[in-house]
Amino acid sequence: MLKFNYFSITGLIFAMAGFVFSIESQNMEYLGENRSTTMQWYWLGAILSYGLSLASIITMLLKLNSMNNSGLDYILRTTSTLLIMVSFTWTTFIIIAWQSGV
Repeated sequence: MLKFNYFSITGLIFAMAGFVFSIESQNMEYLGENRSTTMQWYWLGAILSYGLSLASIITMLLKLNSMNNSGLDYILRTTSTLLIMVSFTWTTFIIIAWQSGV
């Protein structure tokens, strides 16, 4: 039976939530009245994406200090790392594209 630490699953949950906010941050711009453009929601989505990704990194670093890592821990950590990289890259790309006026 595979054993895992709750830091691993918590890190994955944070990474998945950060990934969702990175994808949806550009759509959150239109959450104003009558689908008007409001940048407060846009920035909130970007901040949540970065914040949840950083929370995932912190929980993974807390797990690294543990000496008993199972195979499932490595799989969860690899999946979390991939989601974090995509989240950071996509959110940064969207912010740069918005700033340049594309």
